[in-house]
Amino acid sequence: MMYANFTTGIDGYKKNTISHGTYTLELLDTHTTDRNINQVFFDNLSVRRTKTVEVLYSGGLDSEAVLSSCTINNIPVRAITMKLTVNNCIINTHDLYYSEKYCRQYNIEQKIVELDVGSFFDNGDYIRYLDPYCIIEPHVATHFWLLNQCTGFPVIGGDYRWPWHDLKLLSPLQHIYCWYDRYMIDNRIDGIGSMLDHSIDSHRLLISKHMELYNTNLHDGLRDTKLGQLKKDVYESLGLGTFEKRIPNYGYDNVPGIVFNKDKYKVELIKRYGGYKSIVKWNNTIAESLNGIPGINDRFI
Repeated sequence: MMYANFTTGIDGYKKNTISHGTYTLELLDTHTTDRNINQVFFDNLSVRRTKTVEVLYSGGLDSEAVLSSCTINNIPVRAITMKLTVNNCIINTHDLYYSEKYCRQYNIEQKIVELDVGSFFDNGDYIRYLDPYCIIEPHVATHFWLLNQCTGFPVIGGDYRWPWHDLKLLSPLQHIYCWYDRYMIDNRIDGIGSMLDHSIDSHRLLISKHMELYNTNLHDGLRDTKLGQLKKDVYESLGLGTFEKRIPNYGYDNVPGIVFNKDKYKVELIKRYGGYKSIVKWNNTIAESLNGIPGINDRFI
């Protein structure tokens, strides 16, 4: 691993540390304000050096919330969407359907960028994107590739880092999903690698609303923010827009192995890099949003 210790996010509130095969993300206490989430996003984007924000839009709720906030804030915005193909067959039709529908409905410019993932992986092109960070999820390389296709101020919706304190699951807190900002810094790409948790203000607003809804009868038993209804309600309750519920989907996962075998490349990456144990630590600000105390969690799969 090239990096041992670095910070990301506004005021460096996300401290990233690598040591002896363990990746630790510590959510530090920094200055907070009483702004609403659209005001926070507006300020986050005020540092851009180009007029247009380019949101990497998969057709999912997270990137859609960022697009919606840009329109609410009257910020010029363009959606950048990948069309993934293997042997001239599109493998992410679900993503393209929702993204095209949303952009047409809200009159948002959309740029479709095609990537032949069969060649991208078979030729080994993906390795150079993942090597500096020892990432074992192949699809992250396609996201890094897409960042290089942007000409404006690229923004990834990302995810808010709820510490997942009562459930063991695959989490956006893990090593494999926390390198977008670092990649952009290394490649001199002026943008934001995870808008939803780019500042401690947006982070605490999102997880506070998450906890409020999580503990109501409406969401009793919904123990995973990947369930579209809970995220939809979080974003709508905070004033980020109105969203259509959809079934979570990622193109790679639904492609028969005989067409494109993503797992083959993941096995190769694990052999190449090994793996990292992931830990999240949170301090007082996040603890208050969780109605708890500072803590630590390493219960990830």
